[in-house]
Amino acid sequence: MEAATTRRRLVEAAGAAALASKSPHLAGKGASLRGNEILVYLGRSGRGTAIITTDPTYKTTTGIGPCTPVGALTHAYGGVLAPESLPGQRQVVAYRVGRLLFTITPAKKIGAVALTAAGFPLSRVRNGGQCGQGEEGK
Repeated sequence: MEAATTRRRLVEAAGAAALASKSPHLAGKGASLRGNEILVYLGRSGRGTAIITTDPTYKTTTGIGPCTPVGALTHAYGGVLAPESLPGQRQVVAYRVGRLLFTITPAKKIGAVALTAAGFPLSRVRNGGQCGQGEEGK
């Protein structure tokens, strides 16, 4: 299915008012839903490659979401958390649990929660806004 058709159907199904062209984070490769509370990235085939949120009202079944303290994340997921760093750096900037990615803010809170396809870049999730930086809800 063509990416433009998938994007249109996604926006119609979600009742979104804005397309990716209105979101600086997507650069025309997906849809921005609910006032940028949810970003959906699409690959060239039109299939989803990531769903990202910085809105604290969206949480996992364990109660973890954007703006949640990192301590709650480690308590909820414990030993299954895999630390993530940017290339060439040692500092942990995110944790992964399977396909779920939780970015970490300097204030030691969850910045964004993303469900990603294999190979989706961590840098794109981190650069797309983080909870507490004024991005959520815009």
